[in-house]
Amino acid sequence: MSPFLLALITTILVESTIFWLILRQEILKTLLYSILINSTTQPLANAAYLTILPHFFLVELIVILVESILIMKLFEVDYHKALLISVTANVVTASLSFLF
Repeated sequence: MSPFLLALITTILVESTIFWLILRQEILKTLLYSILINSTTQPLANAAYLTILPHFFLVELIVILVESILIMKLFEVDYHKALLISVTANVVTASLSFLF
């Protein structure tokens, strides 16, 4: 399995768990939304990091902002809550990326 695919699957599983722990919405819906969000942002973030924006923390900041909007729209929560969820999920998954 490619490292990018493994990272995407790990991110989806970790972030969907965080989404569910905070929001307590239907688990399959939460997993589906996590797949949609991360299948969009992670490949774009990897491409940006490898080609035009080789600054890890700046890429993560952009991902947090984009994901917070997607979380707000998909889960129908206010922006501050969506931002908190996005920051939490991305700090955890970014930290894991340094470990593995």
